[in-house]
Amino acid sequence: MGEHPTTAELERLLHGGLDRDEMRAVVRHLLTGCPACRAALAAYAHLLFPRRPLDVPTAQPDRERGAPWNGAASHTPALASRTISSSSLTAASQIPHAGVPAAAPEAALETSETPATGETPYTPETPEVDAAYERAIDRALASVVRYGTEATRESKRVKQVLAVLERKGVAGFCEMPAHLRGLAGYEALLERSWSLRFDDPRQMVQLCELASVVAAGLSTSRYGGERVRDFQCRAAIELANAYRVIGRPAEAQAALNEALEFFRMGTQDRLMAARLFVIQAQVSGDRRNFETALAAFDSAIKVYRDHGEPYQVGDTLIKKGMYCGYACRLEEALELLTEGLALIDPATHPELALLAVHNLANILVDSARYREARTLLWRNLPLYRRYGGRVLLLRLRLLEGRIHAGIDEPARAERDFEEARRGFAELGQPYMATLVLLDLAALHIRQGRDENARREALEAADIFLGLNIGREAAVAMMLLKSTVKFRLATTAVLLEEMAEFMRAAEHDPQLSFHNYFS
Repeated sequence: MGEHPTTAELERLLHGGLDRDEMRAVVRHLLTGCPACRAALAAYAHLLFPRRPLDVPTAQPDRERGAPWNGAASHTPALASRTISSSSLTAASQIPHAGVPAAAPEAALETSETPATGETPYTPETPEVDAAYERAIDRALASVVRYGTEATRESKRVKQVLAVLERKGVAGFCEMPAHLRGLAGYEALLERSWSLRFDDPRQMVQLCELASVVAAGLSTSRYGGERVRDFQCRAAIELANAYRVIGRPAEAQAALNEALEFFRMGTQDRLMAARLFVIQAQVSGDRRNFETALAAFDSAIKVYRDHGEPYQVGDTLIKKGMYCGYACRLEEALELLTEGLALIDPATHPELALLAVHNLANILVDSARYREARTLLWRNLPLYRRYGGRVLLLRLRLLEGRIHAGIDEPARAERDFEEARRGFAELGQPYMATLVLLDLAALHIRQGRDENARREALEAADIFLGLNIGREAAVAMMLLKSTVKFRLATTAVLLEEMAEFMRAAEHDPQLSFHNYFS
């Protein structure tokens, strides 16, 4: 071994492929506290290094504890496409963003100048101390060899369970033998649930609920009480996310509260805490508590940066940028999305890259930067076509309509709006279909087609008032209806502002109509 073990040596260590002298040299090096090598072994660090207690206040995770088990990052999809041009984004980062402490959980995880495990590097001073380190190394070696063998076996079992879940779903899982319904079943349930988040959110919830049941039944004598609590915490976090995806925010928050209790009883892994922060941020944002959401994102970003996780930093910056956009903080959203996109590899994470591109384009259009938005979209059309799905492709068409209207190409804009409106209606999304109708009304009044515009504006107001929209949005639509009905000053500016407000109200039903335009 050189100054540091190679990646191959670390992999052979974990799977029992080193001879005893090589293993002893690698583990002795790890015990010196080398941060780079510890980071490479983060997923197995709970077996290699002792942990110090983590101070957790009554309501939230707070301080750092040992090297993490990186379970929360295991769901990341690996796909292939690279179409994003960084040059198209250079104008998008201008205004610095402000960080605030997390509110739910309320305190950010603190940093420390000491190594992540809080241990003193290996410096034996006496034969007795050296012998103690040798015994610790022997115990660590035995654990690594044992876990490497077990990990290989569990990996094969996870693949077996996944194959059954893909064919038969929950019913197939319940028919499997007991040895496949333990840890392997738990991992397979969470992995399968994540893969269904876009295609079948309801089954995603079912699988997460079942994973929570399986986690509760795992043996504490085999895995240890703290690790079982970790498994339960992770299942509760993913269940909260599943509830959030299908629009059940109260149940999502209840699952997060439960996850926090399991977190306090487990190993208090910092990366798991970061995942908890991210889902808490999204749940808070979906409930329109944007300050709490952005603060929780900040806490997660801090942890991921401390642990050298650039992809996770990028992912979280993109999510935070989206919620800044929902909160109408457009310049900050633009900066965050651009920064996050620079930290991810679109070839490895194309779906996340597409999410960032789409939100960037939306903000550029909202800021009347139409040609920049069009360039960004054109350069990433292959990404949309391969990974977009029907809904995102319709939202792309709506964006293109707004761009064509903004650069004075009305015929193309009308074609885009009509296509988007029909598509949203077919998918049973009346809010989006009606929003497009307002865009059409604004386009037509700019063309001098006043009667068409008034008819479309009245129709849109009536449809919106029949939907479950917020009080402020209802006030806006009643005002629009009265203005058009009594032939008051119905102008393109009025219709465009109404469409703009209803677009913002889609994400924030409590948004004040008066404050929005003041």
